[in-house]
Amino acid sequence: ANGFKGIVNSKSLWLTDINYMNDAGELRYAQNLIRNVIQDFRGQYANNKMFFDKLDWLADPFENSFDIYITCFCEEGELLSQWKNYGLYSLGFNTNQAIRANPSTLRRVGNWYPATLRKVVYDKDRQVNTIKDIIDGIFKLYKEKLTESDRKPEMVAQDYARVFANFIMPYVLCFKDEVFKEEKEWRL
Repeated sequence: ANGFKGIVNSKSLWLTDINYMNDAGELRYAQNLIRNVIQDFRGQYANNKMFFDKLDWLADPFENSFDIYITCFCEEGELLSQWKNYGLYSLGFNTNQAIRANPSTLRRVGNWYPATLRKVVYDKDRQVNTIKDIIDGIFKLYKEKLTESDRKPEMVAQDYARVFANFIMPYVLCFKDEVFKEEKEWRL
């Protein structure tokens, strides 16, 4: 009741730290998928093992101190499985009215506001292709930088692994196993 009252009075939603979600397995699903794709690339480009090792290490938000907070929405307001699991903690919105995000109320991180509303992807082929596209793009940039850089290869690999982590993180949060597709979930 106090939580509901706080939402109504403040006209705001609070997000949950991913480390305190009720099902950490959701994040592990995406991390395992990413690691499998990295493993495929590692086998394909064996002479770039260090680069793919760094990508693999940065693919885990639990091990790398990412500060990530989320809240979840379901497209179906009358979905029995959601009411059974979360009914006491659910809040409905009238979607005929615009739901607005006010960036001025978000805590700044550097010079940007990192809140993004994303639809959860349940299709495994689409998930794998997205991961491959991101890795392929980062790897090409890494190879170009490596040939024109006088810095140590490990430093260049570390820099591009960080770029990878920033690109892949929203997907780690929005890839779920197909068995949950009835949820039609969105995450902020």
